Amino acid sequence: MRTSFFANFCRPLTVHSRGIQIKHRHYWHPALGKRIGQKIEVSWDERTIQHVYAELEGSFVQMAVIGQYPDVWEADWEAARAKVRALGRGYQADGGRAATARAIAAANQEIHQARVRTKEARRRAKRREGEGLTLADLRTPEKLLKQPVQWKSVGELGEDTWLKVRP
Repeated sequence: MRTSFFANFCRPLTVHSRGIQIKHRHYWHPALGKRIGQKIEVSWDERTIQHVYAELEGSFVQMAVIGQYPDVWEADWEAARAKVRALGRGYQADGGRAATARAIAAANQEIHQARVRTKEARRRAKRREGEGLTLADLRTPEKLLKQPVQWKSVGELGEDTWLKVRP
């Protein structure tokens, strides 16, 4: 038999595979398994979000919430959710940009390090396989020391016929 309290908050809701959904929370009872896709009358006590009541075959069955929720009033839960959403909006407006920039910088650093590691691995593989080897001696030649120039005086040169052009 319905009490006046339940009659005030009774609403028809559709049973889904995860149960009844009320304000992003799901409630379940094994008796709902046969009623998936059907509408049933559901009522709840706003003093707790732990359970709701479904009218099945003339009586009310208590359905527990799926997941971990504290035993708080509906109004307290919604106020806390609104506060968290406001903090999230503030984070996105201000701190989100800084966090995004840090994430991008970390990703770029990771890409750079991956390129360095790839280049080193390729270099090691080429060395191991002997790629790019030549039989030529590629060592830098030693620099030859130039002998100092020995200048001779004109008297030491002797005859000067060597300066004349021969016809």
